[in-house]
Amino acid sequence: MGSKSGFPWSSGGESNAYGHAPLIDGRLDRPADDYFAHLDYVIARAAAQAKNAGLEVHAGHGLDFITAEKIAGLAEIVELNIGHFLIGEAIFDGLEAAVRAMRAAMDRGRARGAA
Repeated sequence: MGSKSGFPWSSGGESNAYGHAPLIDGRLDRPADDYFAHLDYVIARAAAQAKNAGLEVHAGHGLDFITAEKIAGLAEIVELNIGHFLIGEAIFDGLEAAVRAMRAAMDRGRARGAA
């Protein structure tokens, strides 16, 4: 039976509609599972389902150079919202350098996703 919210990351205490175990205290309740691989799977699956439903998929909030590169590798993602991170980085490295580094990370992700 699915969780009440229907979201794969629900902590409702039972497996959800996708057969994933719920998150408990920030970890999967199956210790053999790799938590971050599971999150990558959930994000990729959610993006694919949203696109299949006719939605345009955007991602943001908490993206940095590393996570933006990973997310940019998903073909379903059409826009990354990265402004807060870039402005924070610009304080230390300058805006042009921060934008160039982010563009390079997104390009690497897109290239890896297309391969």
